[in-house]
Amino acid sequence: MEEAWQIYVAAAEKQIVEGWAASKEFLPRHISSDSEAESCGREFHRGNVCTVKVEALQKGRLAIRVPHGMVHHWFGSIFVPEVGLDEVLRLIKDYSSYARHFDEVVEARELSRDENADRFRVYMKLKRKKIITVYYNTEHEVTFEKRGQGRVMSRAVATRIREIAKPGMPNEKELGYGEDRGFLWRLNAYWMYEQVDGGVILNCEVLSLSRSIPAGLDWLVGPFVESIPRESLEATLSAIRRALTEG
Repeated sequence: MEEAWQIYVAAAEKQIVEGWAASKEFLPRHISSDSEAESCGREFHRGNVCTVKVEALQKGRLAIRVPHGMVHHWFGSIFVPEVGLDEVLRLIKDYSSYARHFDEVVEARELSRDENADRFRVYMKLKRKKIITVYYNTEHEVTFEKRGQGRVMSRAVATRIREIAKPGMPNEKELGYGEDRGFLWRLNAYWMYEQVDGGVILNCEVLSLSRSIPAGLDWLVGPFVESIPRESLEATLSAIRRALTEG
């Protein structure tokens, strides 16, 4: 499973970097068909979140599959008016404030920082809710890199994800692999922050991995596994815009 996931990640990262480098529009070339660009563009220019599901990437002519797993690959974009790139990045790097801004974040803190490399290690306790509620202890490595005038790209990779049993109780504990329900095994997020006339465009592409839905549990697990990645991305982008525009 891990090898297949890394193959998918490598293909995605190559496509992301090349697609964003080549694009002069808010929607990278590797994402959009004409219909998606039109629909997404309408939402974007209304000031709403634009999201597009990215089809499974290929190696040669075959789609890259992860045995016993489901890859969830989404792109999202939003425009934040009347702000500067530095202001956006200050908010993004202020990890201790995340619990105030993002509903999914119960607790967050910076574990370490490398100023020279613009690299961070971050802890976040996450809550995801859809019919059922699941909590996770997670750690992430986040790196920021300038990509030309007015453009900064970041790569955030979850290095540790553990589902929590009995969260908030005295006997709260982390579940090991095989004990957890497999809703979230891997999580990578790639961001492009771009200064444009009138504000900043935020693009985000998220890859996550969950266990395949067990037979007979589609009614319970399906809505959580399949809709949470998109809803989480939409909520994150909306929360950033709200934090920056409403103070």
